[in-house]
Amino acid sequence: MKSIFPIFFFIFLFTCNGELTFGQSIKSDLDRIRNSNGHEKFKNITEFIDSHFQNGNEKAFNLLEEGNRLALQSRDTLTNLDYYFYSGLTYRFHGDLNAAWSAYAEGLSQAKHYGDTVLIVNFLNQSSKILTTKGEFDRAREYDSLTLTYAKESNDLNGTYLAKNHVAITYMMQGQYLQALKIYDSYLDQCPDSVLSCWAAKGQQAVALNRTGKPALAIEKLLVISKHYSDEGNAMSKAYTDHHIAFILDGIGLHGEALDYYLGVRKYFRKHYNKEQLIHLNKNIGVLFLELGILDSAIVYLAKCQNSIDQNYKDVYSEVVSALGRVREEQGNYKEASDYYHQALMLNKKLEDKLGLVENYLNLASLDLKNGFVDSLFQRMRHATPLIDSNGLVQEKLRALILYNSLFEKQQQTSKADSIYQILELLKQELLPDDKKKSIDRALILEKLNESEFLNKSKIQSAVNQPIYLDKKWVIFGLITVTTIVLSVLILFQFNGRSKKETSERLSRLTEEESDRIENKLASVIQENKPFLNPNLSLTELAKIINTTDKNLSHFLNHHLEMSFYDYLNKLRIDEFLCQINGEEYKNYSLIGVALECGFKSKSSFYRAFKKEKSKSPKEFLDSKNTNP
Repeated sequence: MKSIFPIFFFIFLFTCNGELTFGQSIKSDLDRIRNSNGHEKFKNITEFIDSHFQNGNEKAFNLLEEGNRLALQSRDTLTNLDYYFYSGLTYRFHGDLNAAWSAYAEGLSQAKHYGDTVLIVNFLNQSSKILTTKGEFDRAREYDSLTLTYAKESNDLNGTYLAKNHVAITYMMQGQYLQALKIYDSYLDQCPDSVLSCWAAKGQQAVALNRTGKPALAIEKLLVISKHYSDEGNAMSKAYTDHHIAFILDGIGLHGEALDYYLGVRKYFRKHYNKEQLIHLNKNIGVLFLELGILDSAIVYLAKCQNSIDQNYKDVYSEVVSALGRVREEQGNYKEASDYYHQALMLNKKLEDKLGLVENYLNLASLDLKNGFVDSLFQRMRHATPLIDSNGLVQEKLRALILYNSLFEKQQQTSKADSIYQILELLKQELLPDDKKKSIDRALILEKLNESEFLNKSKIQSAVNQPIYLDKKWVIFGLITVTTIVLSVLILFQFNGRSKKETSERLSRLTEEESDRIENKLASVIQENKPFLNPNLSLTELAKIINTTDKNLSHFLNHHLEMSFYDYLNKLRIDEFLCQINGEEYKNYSLIGVALECGFKSKSSFYRAFKKEKSKSPKEFLDSKNTNP
């Protein structure tokens, strides 16, 4: 019988063998269980659940009732301990946290009686994760403290680091990312790569770094971790890591790249069933569609998530309620949006979720701005500001300042609006380290993704497309499925052609008055403030500066100027570069030095943009200008 080994809360460190799901080995294992009796049957059930719990195998789940009955009759302590551990994981993956808790409690009691501290650490650790999922963070930390005590007593290095990591996670679940980073800073440098839980901790550290305004650094770390798991053949851990990557890409507006990751990871966790992860994935995909303004799809995925949530997933429920509020706000139903936000706020207060509190205070403040409720807006901001500052929530601070800026512009308080704008610019600059390589910048992250070619080739799909043993009925089913898909694709192409034409016609209906307003406001802002000098400028930020929507601005650039947002920014930066290159202020600068001052993030992005715009390298272009009279 295999010994029990630790499992991490978010990134379970197992190798998943997809070929077993429908393979002949499952049939032979089940036959062996049916043909055995008594203790031998109990051992066979335990081994089957051990092999298949991580695949979310329904047959493993269906064996639990009989396994529980046989466990009560068994006097084989080690088999019992293995059974309670893996049955707890199976219950948890299927979303029955109460049954999982009971299994771990019984296992912990027997492990204490047996006197094996390593087994005690395992059961304490799993119990703590159940409490965290339920939102009982203080109790979870009490269990983590006990885990640390037993791990040190048994010199269990992996258990020690696992417990420290989980303490940090409980703070992250409450939005206290600075506190989590302090914990990681206190031990992670000494955490050896040979210890499994150290890789898991690095992944969670990256999550905290993203939340405190360092997504490029977070992505860089996660790509290394994802490759490590890929090289190790650890498909499940890679799936969890890629889920984090998707979330960060989504957060900085790389929605297409994020959706690719989300759908790949979702496919994995539907095949290897894990209710908890599917809840998070459906919620995240729903929010992504919400960001894109595709409200029908957003509602579908949020509903999938909501229908799966019970009393065991309180932390996720508040996020779903908040997202539904945003849907109602986008639909113009401010009353229902306000009700959703208040409901989410109450859940955040109950869970002491600092990040959730901030987000919903800001959501309500946004509604106040639209409704002209100035006093109420200031009240929300007074609640949000200290939480933002004490927890280092950089993105939320930017959002709060943008709200203030919009309010003062709406009230035509130009001096106050300008002051807030200057603070915004300073804050964005503070996010940039001296080498300007780890800032919030989509181009930089895209470069990181492009450098990591293995992501495009393997991603999570390599874990899904494993060999499956099929009989004739599966072959027939496959042929029918392929035929159906081919016919569907042909129909879809016809429909899509009409849909694209209709969409293009609809988009072209941006009024001439609005187009002129955007053009004039854009020209004024570009000339006076030069926002393109900010290397982190996004489409959404520029749209807010000129008081329009990002969709309208994108449409104006695409249909009236016939260029993408980034081509537009690069053209402005190149023009600025050519204006400044011979200026007195930059006489001691190199070409790259001037380019960085004009808003470019790196040498490669500058050269690539310049060559695209001028069809020559910067040096070739300047030399040709100097030789011509």
